[in-house]
Amino acid sequence: MDIQTRFKTLCEGNIDEKIDIIDELRTLDLLSIAHCLLDIIEEEKSTVLKEKIILLVKQLAFPKTNLQIIERMFKSDDPFIRNSTIEFLRQADTDFLSTMARLADDDDKDVRKFVLDTLVEHSSKEALMIVEGCLSDPADVVRQAAIEYLGNLGVKNAAETIEKQLRIEKNLMIKCTCLEALSSIGFSPGSNSIIDDFTKDNNPFLQFSFVRYLGTFGNANDINYIEELIKYKGAIGITQLIVAAGKISQRDKDAKFSDFLINAAKSAIEKEKNENSLWEMSRSLLYGMVAEDAINEAKIMLDHDSESVREAAEEFLDNRNISY
Repeated sequence: MDIQTRFKTLCEGNIDEKIDIIDELRTLDLLSIAHCLLDIIEEEKSTVLKEKIILLVKQLAFPKTNLQIIERMFKSDDPFIRNSTIEFLRQADTDFLSTMARLADDDDKDVRKFVLDTLVEHSSKEALMIVEGCLSDPADVVRQAAIEYLGNLGVKNAAETIEKQLRIEKNLMIKCTCLEALSSIGFSPGSNSIIDDFTKDNNPFLQFSFVRYLGTFGNANDINYIEELIKYKGAIGITQLIVAAGKISQRDKDAKFSDFLINAAKSAIEKEKNENSLWEMSRSLLYGMVAEDAINEAKIMLDHDSESVREAAEEFLDNRNISY
């Protein structure tokens, strides 16, 4: 008798037939079936079939979190299975954080990294504690993921933790991630000392991320540092440098572009082809100039060939209620 017929009998059959079928169902080991299905996925090449099987695994093991299946899936060599685990857990019950905390101490760094990938949409205090615990992880990939998580979450309470990691971190890439995360959060209580330290550090590997950080937290005095970088680097990264200076000018009314920086920005705008970069630099230039000069420059920009430059000028003039 096929499966559908058996279940139809369960619903419509006589009492003896129902008892027989229930006894049969009780003998089924759903956990073993789930493991068997995962074995099939790991050996299967067809994505279509893998997707069908993984949906069946989900029906057997979720939405209630089955710890054995979670660990099996997290530790699978098949990336399809590992990524499916993350998606399942995002939709699963909310009591799986204790499991995540335990897996965050797993011997396999990939498992620890997957824990962070799974927690990316969770902002509870318990989830944050797990992530912050990963900042001391011996694996670079795990520490970096933890910092990215905290930065993407945008919670100000994470800023001091990230600053602490920035000061003790040896990996330059992770230092960059710390600076980027603080910029994303928009809060860095130790910004003065961080800026002082990094303006003395000439490591080119760090400068791109530091310039973004400077744009978020710097003041009028820091525009001089940006000018020196432009003089030293020329056109390399000039969009990011001008945009950073422009952000400082928007926050600090005393932070205005020097003639050198104005000319550098104008020259870069004329050479740039990317519309997004043109908009960012044009906007930064206008906000970096003294009011009267900026208004005159904006009116000139209205006739520029680039639509992005014209839009930046229109926005600037509109914000000041100046007709054009």
